[in-house]
Amino acid sequence: MKVILYTYVLFIIGFSNSIIGQELDSISAQSIDTIPNAVSIPFSMQIDSFSVESDSTLLPYKLSKNALDSEVTINAGDSSWVDLVNNKKHVYGNAEVEYENIKLTADYIIINFKENLIEGFWLPKSNSKPTDIKPTFTESDRKFTYNEIKYNFKTKKGLVKHAVTKEDEFYLLGEKSKFIGATLDSTGVVIEDDKFYNEDVVVTTCNHDPPHFGIRTNKLKFVPNKLAVMSVAQLEIAGVPTPIFLPFGFFPLAKGRSSGLIFPTFDYQERLGFVIRKLGYYHPINNNLDANITVDFSTRGYFLSRLSANYNKLYAFTGQSTLEFSNQISENAETGKRTSSKSFSINVVLNQGAKAHPYRKLGGSINISSGNHFQNNYSDSKSQTKTEYTSAFTYSHSMPRTPFSFNMGLNHRQNIITHDLEITLPSAQLNMNTIYPFKRANSTEEKWSDKIAFVYKADFRNYVKTVDSTLFTQNTIDKLQTGLWQNASLNTSVRLLKYFNINPNVTYNEYWLLKRYNLTFDPTAEIRDTITGDLIGYEAPQESYYNAFTSFRTFSAGVSLNTQIFGTLKFSKGYFKGFRHVMKPSISLNYSPENKTAYEQTVNTDTRDQYNSPITYSILRNGPFGSLNGTVKSLSIGYSVSNVFEMKYKAKSDTIAKKLRILNNLNFSGNYNFQADSLKWSPLTFNGNTQILKGITGINLSGMFSPYVYNSNDKITNTTLWSQSKKLLKLKNVNITTTTSFSLGSLMNLFKKKEKDSNSNDSDLAKKEEEPSEQTSLSSWFNSIQISHTLIFSYLSKSAGDTAAISFHAMNVSGNIKLSKNWDFNIGSIGYDFIRSKLTYPSFTFSRNLHCWKLTTTWAPNNGYYAFFIGVNSSSLEFLKYNYNQGVTGFR
Repeated sequence: MKVILYTYVLFIIGFSNSIIGQELDSISAQSIDTIPNAVSIPFSMQIDSFSVESDSTLLPYKLSKNALDSEVTINAGDSSWVDLVNNKKHVYGNAEVEYENIKLTADYIIINFKENLIEGFWLPKSNSKPTDIKPTFTESDRKFTYNEIKYNFKTKKGLVKHAVTKEDEFYLLGEKSKFIGATLDSTGVVIEDDKFYNEDVVVTTCNHDPPHFGIRTNKLKFVPNKLAVMSVAQLEIAGVPTPIFLPFGFFPLAKGRSSGLIFPTFDYQERLGFVIRKLGYYHPINNNLDANITVDFSTRGYFLSRLSANYNKLYAFTGQSTLEFSNQISENAETGKRTSSKSFSINVVLNQGAKAHPYRKLGGSINISSGNHFQNNYSDSKSQTKTEYTSAFTYSHSMPRTPFSFNMGLNHRQNIITHDLEITLPSAQLNMNTIYPFKRANSTEEKWSDKIAFVYKADFRNYVKTVDSTLFTQNTIDKLQTGLWQNASLNTSVRLLKYFNINPNVTYNEYWLLKRYNLTFDPTAEIRDTITGDLIGYEAPQESYYNAFTSFRTFSAGVSLNTQIFGTLKFSKGYFKGFRHVMKPSISLNYSPENKTAYEQTVNTDTRDQYNSPITYSILRNGPFGSLNGTVKSLSIGYSVSNVFEMKYKAKSDTIAKKLRILNNLNFSGNYNFQADSLKWSPLTFNGNTQILKGITGINLSGMFSPYVYNSNDKITNTTLWSQSKKLLKLKNVNITTTTSFSLGSLMNLFKKKEKDSNSNDSDLAKKEEEPSEQTSLSSWFNSIQISHTLIFSYLSKSAGDTAAISFHAMNVSGNIKLSKNWDFNIGSIGYDFIRSKLTYPSFTFSRNLHCWKLTTTWAPNNGYYAFFIGVNSSSLEFLKYNYNQGVTGFR
């Protein structure tokens, strides 16, 4: 009863200065006080709070005119007490104070209700560590740490000592800071934003305390999420001032993307001189698209411009496009003549989302370049060793509720060694799903006519084959080939005597072409001896194309018979439990009429009969569908057999026999043409493949047997081996390719017996996998090293003697080795060509993680390329770096 009376008296008296201040006993830890409208409570007690909008006339006490607008919530982690004389509350240990959108945490907090002040202090213990959590001040979404703070509830102004504020990726460390809160109008709209004024401040992107580097300035003002402006600044590294000064600085703090300059890198090369690289500008166009343009240029005439764009729309598409143009100027050391070499590259990548559209798709990649653009401008192993570029960009429409689908796009292939360039634009295909025109609806019994299948497809191509240096010239347009191909076929399958399949088929092809190929002999193009003037010969006939519509048709019909034969061999004892041989023989009868002579022309090579060697060629050569040479009249029997070999084995420790495929496929095929004037028997070709060492090594085999005799010039004759030497076939050539690819870790596991720990459970194993150790080990090195090896063996039988040689033999090693927590060693590419006895563009990179800095060293010894880079891990402070390289880029 006394406690209730005492509490009531305190509520009526309020904050009268006549009451003698007194200290109350410390309250228990983790007590919570709620102070409504600046009324002090002398002991820990939870009472009802009142909102700002409450009618003051309903309150049982009179509000002070200096009362706060909202309630104050206090959380004491250790203890608290109230000083009634000075109208202050002291809170200790993990103290928290919340007022409106402001939250303050500290080791020690003093709340001055008379002056509407709150003070927070950090009280590091003598045994404190750098990891001790400092007090924080949070205002809306703004948060910073400090050593000491004074904040006024009414004016929303504060003074802070050693404030650490994070803005985007920047950390602002101010020894003395002044904070002015945002000003709002009566409707809550922001009139003026929050502002920070700092003295003796360090701007950095390093979150280490103290930071490893920073830009120190005497004065700095920043508006959160907008901009920071500073006066004269000096770069410091590890607390040591450097001779690098900035007269002023602007740091954009806006969240999200914003336009801005791209700071360049610098290096020097002997061919190019002093080089400035990737100087440019970045601009976000909208939420789905951004673009940047950069340039490289040197003091000796080198220039490279680069325009790139990134696009991304959620659930719709992602991709990027890059357009590059390079101009390299070189000077002849002897003549002093300057030459210019121009090149370009186009790269487009578009990936449509899986859920973007149910039946329309658009995407692919385009990679087109001229000359040795990448070899001359980039020094990485991929750019230096890649010899072929391809493109495939398509639009497809599945045409729902129809059996048809439509595809249209671009196809491209380019060899940078031969400079051959093939482009098909556009390429359009119409495909029809297999239909069964004679299949009866709702039939319970299937007849042979129900299996008759009809297939149709059409292909339109606009095709050109040229060299990359003439891509945008009239010569390329003159070589442009346009054509349409249609294919229709009927086939069915009939079971005979349970074990045989009979497959009759009919195929019709039709080609429409707009140009014809032509060879022209010029009798005036004489080649004479430079001394005697005698006629030696004539220039070779020149090829050209002329406009003429041509239709070309082929027809074929046939029937095939195939079956499967199984042979097994079982063992009751021993390691081997059995072998199985699956043989799939097939025989076919095929017919096609002759249409070759109608599309052939002949051209002379000399005006003198004794030297003239007329050339017969097809007018449909090198068209959009390849060379259409026509067919001779053919009635042939084809034969083939496919073989698969498997075995079963079981070791003593095994309970179940395991199956191993010894040979995936071994195929033999050939034919006999009844209508041929000569060489009725075709060569017997064979091919096969298998894998060993659990798929690490793949072996491919191919070759040919000939039934005919070859003359001394290795030309085939019509004399069979049987008529000459009573032999059926002679091996003419064999090619064996072995390809091996593995990591050192997988190779070790292949020969290492795995042991299972019966006492361990899956959760423990999963936990170990999810928490990798920071320490590196020799086994982790092995797992990261990838090794590939390719060997090609070729055998060729000639009249002068048989030859057997290894035509290609090379090994390549790549991977990344983590030497320690912060050191990495990357083998970009190191290979060895055993045929030429030389390394194939080795490339090595050492990298060091310096927390907020990165350091890399790259070396490619074959081409004399090396580079050194050290810079800040920040896109905003990217200019704080040093980049030097000496390499192969530049006109060669």
